[in-house]
Amino acid sequence: MKTTYLLPFLFSAFIIFSCSDDDGDTNNNNPVITQPPVANFNIENDNCVAPCTVNFTSTTIGEEVSLNWDFGDGGSAGTETSISRTYDTYGYYEVTLTALNAAGTDEEVKYVTILENPPVSNNYSKVFFPSSVTFTLLPFDLPTSGNHIITYNIKDDLGQSVASGDSYISQNDQLPLNFYFDNAIHSERIDQTFTLTLNNTTTGESGNFSFVPTDYPPDEFNNCGEHNIVQNGLGVLLPICWEN
Repeated sequence: MKTTYLLPFLFSAFIIFSCSDDDGDTNNNNPVITQPPVANFNIENDNCVAPCTVNFTSTTIGEEVSLNWDFGDGGSAGTETSISRTYDTYGYYEVTLTALNAAGTDEEVKYVTILENPPVSNNYSKVFFPSSVTFTLLPFDLPTSGNHIITYNIKDDLGQSVASGDSYISQNDQLPLNFYFDNAIHSERIDQTFTLTLNNTTTGESGNFSFVPTDYPPDEFNNCGEHNIVQNGLGVLLPICWEN
């Protein structure tokens, strides 16, 4: 009789596990970006006479950030950290820096004022401000309810008022705001510093900026012109008229 024996076989199985960090990154040399950037920049050589070159430097905070500039003049944008832009025409330009990384985006907006090139010669000796004025920025927030009374006053360096007025604003208003001067007198202090003060009499908030009329001369075809003036967060499209 033939006997058959069944011999057992031992099988070993190997299981390989692939482990990763909690954040899903298997390469410690490339950490995941979790914080979006904070965009910001500095401006040099603002308030120059056209044509002129303005310098911009990003001070953006963040990791692995890509930048995109918009200089407000309709030209091509830039991506450098430090960049210059030549403005050929006077005006008021909105400059936007957009910062981007894997965690998100952020924008910072600032304004550049390019002055007019003074005419070759003129015989103007007096300046005054016509009735209407447009405020493009305010040093305080628009009201959230009710009406607020805004007063404004332009004085020369001797403290003499040369233009003044007041207006109501409400939560339904939007910038820019059009105001009207109650009075405007002629002044011969054209090369002196004038100060415009804007005051919210309802809340007590106020803001002011200074300017010299000769920095905003008339063009050769018109003795009145509207000029964008920005200082301390206040923007105004201010009509300035000249007389002999």
